Amino acid sequence: MSLAYVICTSPRSGSTLLCRGLARTGRAGAPDEFFDHRAEVLAYWMHRFAIAGEHDYADRIIAATTTPNGVFGAKLHWTTLRDMRRALRHGGRTAGIRNGSLDALLCARFQTVRYIWLRRHDKIAQGISHFRATCSDRWEIPAGDASETGDTVEFDPGMIDHCIRRARDYDREWESHFERHGLTPMELVYEDLVASYDPTLRRVLDFLEIPHHDLADAEPQIAQLSDAKSRAWGDRYREIRAAAPAGQQAQDD
Repeated sequence: MSLAYVICTSPRSGSTLLCRGLARTGRAGAPDEFFDHRAEVLAYWMHRFAIAGEHDYADRIIAATTTPNGVFGAKLHWTTLRDMRRALRHGGRTAGIRNGSLDALLCARFQTVRYIWLRRHDKIAQGISHFRATCSDRWEIPAGDASETGDTVEFDPGMIDHCIRRARDYDREWESHFERHGLTPMELVYEDLVASYDPTLRRVLDFLEIPHHDLADAEPQIAQLSDAKSRAWGDRYREIRAAAPAGQQAQDD
């Protein structure tokens, strides 16, 4: 078996929750955000896997995180698609493919390539989560930690608007990408993932054609960051938008 899958998503859509669950199966790769132009992200993975440079970055990431059954997974935000394409163009069987799509580059390395499109229906909650996480630099908490996030971030409807617009833009970009390249991803939503975690993971494994009948039921390894503050902000934001002129109101998905 030689399979690559890409979780196509946007910030605060539950991608880390999904990736951790798939990795814990021991048979679905170890999907993570490997391809990102930010220097600190590249430095982390290069140090972790002793990668010498850009010329062998993708090869080493794939070799280090592919499970024994031949499955490799990665998480990708729309803004980092170019980073993944650039990395894949170096080395291996894709060295000569300069202008190929992401799918063409992956198909040159793997027998089977599949895509999972993970998004979030509640864009207001997503925007609030993204804004708070960005300002506080707190992106996850361990499962079982029932405490409030404890950040001192102040309510800012303008910045929440910005985060909501970005989330919607990313969804549109991914949808356009799939249509343009003739790809049919498996579609998942955050709300289903958190409400029905183990069954959703098993649906993904079915889509990837990875046997899972012998796996124990999965439990989330990280907790939701949403708390009373997030819920209060959501109510406050909706009140502000409801009172705004019709042309300025954010349209909920």
